[in-house]
Amino acid sequence: MVMRQQTSPKFRIRPCIRPIEQRDIFAITKIYALYVETSYATFETTPPDAKEMGERIKKLNENNYPALVAVASAGEGGGEQKNAAQAPADDVMGYADVMGYPEVMGYAYAAPYKARNAYRYTIEDSVYVKKCYLKRGIGKALLEALIAEAAKRGFWQMIAIIGKREGEGSIRLHEALGFRVVGTAVGIGFKFEQLVDVVYMQKKLDNTIDDSSRKAEESI
Repeated sequence: MVMRQQTSPKFRIRPCIRPIEQRDIFAITKIYALYVETSYATFETTPPDAKEMGERIKKLNENNYPALVAVASAGEGGGEQKNAAQAPADDVMGYADVMGYPEVMGYAYAAPYKARNAYRYTIEDSVYVKKCYLKRGIGKALLEALIAEAAKRGFWQMIAIIGKREGEGSIRLHEALGFRVVGTAVGIGFKFEQLVDVVYMQKKLDNTIDDSSRKAEESI
């Protein structure tokens, strides 16, 4: 899910996008906690701690699901730039974000759409951007990179599941990158004492094979 809050127009930023590393965990935990506590972008109601977030990212990596982070490039953002090699190797909690390493502006990942094996080529995207960097192109850059990486890893379809309340920006972002609305489930979420509709969007990834190839793959 993506949450893009209303802000005044700001200059666009071209972030450096790379795989999430251990030193990013503390920063992405803080970013996500704000969405859990203040928005409908996620239906979690209790923010996970850094240890739990680290385990989630580790599990994604172990199962070939892409997990990306947007960090400040040279001359971008407010974070002081230091050599990544200087980050402490045992930085379990990801304190690099508060030690002057490149500032984390947002992150994105793809996870299984459903656990049943027949869904194994379909994934669900999630994108979260630090509040001060909303409306600067960070979410789009992350989602574009996530789509490309997911296709490269052999996934066929990407699903976006978006809380409709306050979700207009997320819907527009996904539409701009080729997603289409495939349905709306009414009132299936309940957060902040409000019923929330959920919009389902879908994108066919560029490497999707045809039905005959699928049948051949299944026979192997």
